[in-house]
Amino acid sequence: VSQSRYIDPYYEAIISDAVMKMMKKFWRSLDFVNVFFPRACFRCEDLLMDSESGVCLKCWDKLPISQDGIHKENAVMRVFGGRAMLKWGYYHFEYQKLSVIAKILQSIKYDGNQNLAFEMGLAIGNRVKKLLNVGGVVGGEFEKKFILVPIPLHVSKLRKRGYNQSFLIAKGIAEVTGWEINENVLIQHVRSKTQTKKNRIGRWIGSKEKFKVIANTRFIEENHIILVDDVITTGATIEAAFDIVTGKHAK
Repeated sequence: VSQSRYIDPYYEAIISDAVMKMMKKFWRSLDFVNVFFPRACFRCEDLLMDSESGVCLKCWDKLPISQDGIHKENAVMRVFGGRAMLKWGYYHFEYQKLSVIAKILQSIKYDGNQNLAFEMGLAIGNRVKKLLNVGGVVGGEFEKKFILVPIPLHVSKLRKRGYNQSFLIAKGIAEVTGWEINENVLIQHVRSKTQTKKNRIGRWIGSKEKFKVIANTRFIEENHIILVDDVITTGATIEAAFDIVTGKHAK
C-alpha cells in the first residue's frame, strides 16, 4: 500500500498563489484574440505584425492600383458623364466583389479598422504625389491652394461608427502631400439610409439634398477643393457634394 505524500496547507497555499501569479502574467503577455484568431494579411494570408493593419508591408505595393493616372478622361471621370464638371479625378483601386480591395473596405467601414484607412490614405498620397511630380495634368496647372474635404457622415452615423473613414483616408493623403484637411466646408444635415442596394437613380435621389455648405464663399473661391470619398459607384454622393459646393463658386 503506497503512502500518500503530505503537503502542509500553508506551503500549498504559497505554491498555489505563485502558480496563479505566473499564469496571470503569462496570459497578460498574450493577445488572447490573436492566439485563437490570428490576424492575417488580406492578400497573402501571412500573419500580420503588430504594426500592420489588414495588409502586410510587402503586399501594399502588389495591390492592383489604378493605371489611369490623374486626368479628365479616366474611369472615375467617365462615371459622371458630364453631370459634374470636375477639373480632374483619381481613383486608387478598382472595386470588385470578393476581392482583396472589398475585404479592405469591409474592414475599414464595418470592422473598425481605422489604421487601415489611414494606411490607404498614405498609399494614395504617395501615388498622387508621384504622379504630380512627374508632370501630371495637375502639376503646374493650378496656382491655388489644395484643400482636402472628406465627404462627411451624418452626425448620427458618425456617433454610431465612431469615425469617418473618408477623413482618415484624407489624413493619410495629407501626411504625404502636405495638403490641408478641412472638415468645415461641408456637413451632411440629412440622414440617408444605406445606398449599397440602390440603383443609380435611387442613389442620386438619396444624395441630392443631404449636404450643406458651411464654409464662406471667399474660402471656397480662393482654394481648390479636393473631395475625398472611400468608394465611388454611381458618383451620386460626389456629384451631390460637388453641386452644393459649386453653388458657392468653387473650382
